[in-house]
Amino acid sequence: MKPSKRNLQRVFKRFKKLGITRAFIETTDGDFIFPPVNPNPSRFRLLAISGLISMVCMVFIVMWLYDSGHYPENLKRQSINRLNIPDSQGLTPLHRFVIAGDRRGAIQLCLQGVDINKSDHYGWTPLHWAVFLGDTQMKRLLYRFRADQSRTTTRKWFVFPAGATAADLAKVLRDISIASELKKK
Repeated sequence: MKPSKRNLQRVFKRFKKLGITRAFIETTDGDFIFPPVNPNPSRFRLLAISGLISMVCMVFIVMWLYDSGHYPENLKRQSINRLNIPDSQGLTPLHRFVIAGDRRGAIQLCLQGVDINKSDHYGWTPLHWAVFLGDTQMKRLLYRFRADQSRTTTRKWFVFPAGATAADLAKVLRDISIASELKKK
């Protein structure tokens, strides 16, 4: 189907309003093909060049970081040391994740290589906290990452004696829960 000259003029006027320049090609069948033509080729070149420049800058930045020792191994070592630093209460980030019951966060920290047996001011390790809170899934997770079950507390905390292992805490907690049930009855 061959378009009329009038229809072609309408199409070209619409393209002109939109800022698109087009050329048409007449095929052997008498049809017209309108391939798109970029209205502003210099703009495309400018975008391509700016993208290339930014990529080259990123490569140089990464190379500088690697050569200066900030990336990647030294940064990894520093971050693990920071994760083992306790806060004012003696709790490390792993303690906080165990207390909050955040298993995903605890797994990520354990995989990064934090000290799983680091104790707080009372000598409580993350395993002690998991036992205290009754979080059996967290206890299993800490066992999988080789938490030391023989670590003992250093100071008495409420009814929990000093020198208690996680297993001792579980025994004390069972006695407390039985006593609280008896008081309710």
